[in-house]
Amino acid sequence: MELVGDKLRAVKEVTDISRIALDEPDEEKERRKRLTQVMVAKKPGMETLSTVQRATSLLAQIGTPEAIALLKELSAADNEDVRRAVAHALSIIPQRP
Repeated sequence: MELVGDKLRAVKEVTDISRIALDEPDEEKERRKRLTQVMVAKKPGMETLSTVQRATSLLAQIGTPEAIALLKELSAADNEDVRRAVAHALSIIPQRP
């Protein structure tokens, strides 16, 4: 849990690989994906949207008090994309009696 929390707390910028134009040639799509992956790997605080969404979804699926507390903490993140992913994750956690 600590590893995921540390990674998500560090996110300052999110890039969305899926925003690559659908009408571009396959070669250009692949080039942009590779460039995005290199950029994310080299720039501290940058992550892909899909990684943020998967991590927050994983925390929701774990659903422990610690995971939920981490999501609630991250709901105040500086990045709007992180806050949206967290809000979605919190919305899918089954309500416990």
